[in-house]
Amino acid sequence: MRNYGFICALVAVLFLAAAQELKSQPNESNSKRQQQQPAGTPSPVLQSPVNDAAEASREAYRKERDAKDDEFRADQFAQNQIIAKASDRIFWATALNFVIAAIFAFFTLRAVTKQAEYAGEQARTMHNEFELMALGLKEQHDAHNLEMKNMVLQGEAMDGQLKAMQDAAEMAKGQLVAMQHQEQAQFAALEETRKMVAQNERSVVAAETSVETAREAFHVGEAPYFGIAKIAPEYFTASDYYAPYVKVTFTNGGKTPAWHCHSTAKAVVGKTLESGQAFDLSTEWHDLENTFFPTGESRTFGYRSSDFRISTELENDLASGRTYIFVIIKTHYRDFRKVWHGRDFRLIWDATFNNFRDYDAAAPNCGKCQKVESATDHKSAP
Repeated sequence: MRNYGFICALVAVLFLAAAQELKSQPNESNSKRQQQQPAGTPSPVLQSPVNDAAEASREAYRKERDAKDDEFRADQFAQNQIIAKASDRIFWATALNFVIAAIFAFFTLRAVTKQAEYAGEQARTMHNEFELMALGLKEQHDAHNLEMKNMVLQGEAMDGQLKAMQDAAEMAKGQLVAMQHQEQAQFAALEETRKMVAQNERSVVAAETSVETAREAFHVGEAPYFGIAKIAPEYFTASDYYAPYVKVTFTNGGKTPAWHCHSTAKAVVGKTLESGQAFDLSTEWHDLENTFFPTGESRTFGYRSSDFRISTELENDLASGRTYIFVIIKTHYRDFRKVWHGRDFRLIWDATFNNFRDYDAAAPNCGKCQKVESATDHKSAP
């Protein structure tokens, strides 16, 4: 590659030297014409007047001819100069094109050489990859052959195992038949056992029910039972300055004591218990002594509301029966089993006796009495 570039540069230099030599050479034809003496130069020998006239005429003709020749030569010289300049320019253009072509050929050859080297490198890489692929395929083929051999061996082993399993299945069939007979016998025995167990379970359930009934009856008989022994109302007139006050005495009529006794109460003023205006009542004497009720003993609690007063209008409504005062007391206590119990007491103001009476003791307010009356009315209907 380097030799090719050197040769191109040497050829360019030789072309430039030849052009300079052609340009520096003088025009030989012009120099020869300048050196020639004009023919017919008059001799120094004296001639006669006739000859002088003839000679003068010839001299004039020669001068005219020489003038025309000189003009022709000058034109020819100018044309030669133009042709020479054109030749020089054509030469330099050709030389420049040659140099450009040489440079272009140089870089083109260099690029082609690099591409050839790159292509060769790629070809070598691809060849190596092909070799690796061939090696991998060979290894896969060997592994596949080995796997096929192992599968054949495993198939032979499985055939042997299958035959052994078939023999074992035949033996198991015989054992299964024997076991089925045993199973049928066991099922029969199991059915008899199940019947006996079911009968025993019914007996156990009946016994447990009896025990639970007896226990519940015992607990019911031994549980504490609360009732109201006395009601003492205070300040239930319009002339009283203080808020109405109700003292209720509770008695434990059961066979066992009651612990943690407490109560809440509210008053309802209105025509009915459901439609009246409610007032929450505060409870007094919820101290430690009054929260324990021994059997047969009584405790008194007081209830009042600072927001409730007996007015003259309310007193007249109570006396005429247009309005009633209801008191609902909810009691809670715990028995000796540590089981909580609760009971509600509902009271209604009786203006005739100026005291409260049991609201649920009246037949219209007793749910049981209502059910009995409803059943009696149903039977007596035609």
